[in-house]
Amino acid sequence: ADVDSETVIGTNLDDDVAGFEITLNNTYVIVNETGTTDTFNIVLTAEPLSDVVLLLTSTDTGEATVTESLTFTPENWDEAQIVTVTGVDDTIIDKTQYPVIIVSISDTDSDVLFADVENQRVGVTNFDDEPDRDDDYILDPDDPCPDNPDCDGDGIRDNEEPTEPCITDPDCDDDGLPDGEEPTEPCITDPDCDDDGLLDGEEPTEPCITDPDCDDDGILDPDEVAPECITDSDCDDDGILDPDEVAPECITDPDLECGKEINPPDPGPTPGPEPTPEPPRPTDSPSSSFPWWVILAGIALLIAARVFVLLYLGRRSPIITHIAISESDDDYEIRKRPETEATGKLMQDSEIDFLSDAPGLTDIQFTIRLDSGKLAYGSTKQSYTNSEDLPSHILELDALPEVVSINGLVSEIIWAIKAKRTLGITFSLEFEIDGKWTEISQIIEGQIDSGEDFGIPTYCRVVANSPFKTKRYSNPAPLGIINLSGVSETQASN
Repeated sequence: ADVDSETVIGTNLDDDVAGFEITLNNTYVIVNETGTTDTFNIVLTAEPLSDVVLLLTSTDTGEATVTESLTFTPENWDEAQIVTVTGVDDTIIDKTQYPVIIVSISDTDSDVLFADVENQRVGVTNFDDEPDRDDDYILDPDDPCPDNPDCDGDGIRDNEEPTEPCITDPDCDDDGLPDGEEPTEPCITDPDCDDDGLLDGEEPTEPCITDPDCDDDGILDPDEVAPECITDSDCDDDGILDPDEVAPECITDPDLECGKEINPPDPGPTPGPEPTPEPPRPTDSPSSSFPWWVILAGIALLIAARVFVLLYLGRRSPIITHIAISESDDDYEIRKRPETEATGKLMQDSEIDFLSDAPGLTDIQFTIRLDSGKLAYGSTKQSYTNSEDLPSHILELDALPEVVSINGLVSEIIWAIKAKRTLGITFSLEFEIDGKWTEISQIIEGQIDSGEDFGIPTYCRVVANSPFKTKRYSNPAPLGIINLSGVSETQASN
């Protein structure tokens, strides 16, 4: 380096006050992950009475290391000493990093006149050496399109595609809808996102892609008599909702008389011989014709009421749609296999979605966004509701390409109902205390027995209370600590 080209970047130059001066060669300190070095100089600005020891530390030793210390004596205080900064390699695509070198006085080893000198900072630039020409955070040897960050032109960056085959396929699930137009990420790899029997590309509107009963009329979309009825709960605009029509053909027929039987006019009695008059019946004899239609009508009414109540409650039963897991202060790790690799944290601000309780699904699915921007997936058929005696919730996951262990805290639980209106339904929250479900409004001061058998609730659930004095319960949601462990796809196959 050209030592004559120096720039002062941190100093205390007052002639009456002790201090030190930092000078840079060529204005910047620049290194590379290949291990290149750069230097800068330090010299005292006043003669000390005894030795002065300077300590040098890097704010990120994973990017750059530095000479640990310098010692100035009363004999060499005005002679500049050279500090060497070395770039450190890593195996991730992290682009250019900017660690800082902090220079400070060692108070215990230095002249007391230098004790009040402020710390000085030197900025360092460390260039990444992982090849990623298109900045999509996929290594060029592993990237099918190393010069194009959106290889299939679907509007989704390659590193944000849910699976590797989707990088080169603009319609990853072959449902006729481009990946960039799918309403949610799970729909990218699911050709029938709401499991209603209609491909996503055949749904009439985008909201119908994730809603199997798009007009909330109680008739599933594939069971509608006409495509236009999928988004219209009164398909013929006759004021009668589709499920209330007397016959399926009346759903698209606005005629209010549709389906009603029209009796022909009574032609009157046929002329014949004069009937012989019957003797009068006693007034206390029972009627010869019992009105059975009244009983049948009552039974039909009860069945209709039962169906109505089931539909009414079914659409207003709470289901878990989202459980978020946040970082734990004690031990939060997301690591790569094998275990012999470095055990430092792979991610620090990862987002974890715990998705469950979906109708018709038995798997618990997890989506994890890595710091690199990639998404990792895992699933398990083990239900946490079967682990009632565990103090924490422990699950084993499949098909996680990088994740081995996650330990965090449940920070958010979201329940939802399908209906747009609650119509008299009220909701309450219950906690599991000592093996019994207790409504939160029932927990009052002095009521809880704090004996040795009392435990912190590990589950909670939402209860839907209907005006018919019936209740519907959501699946229990875990509280507190949750531990997840998984294996890579390769290890799972072995």
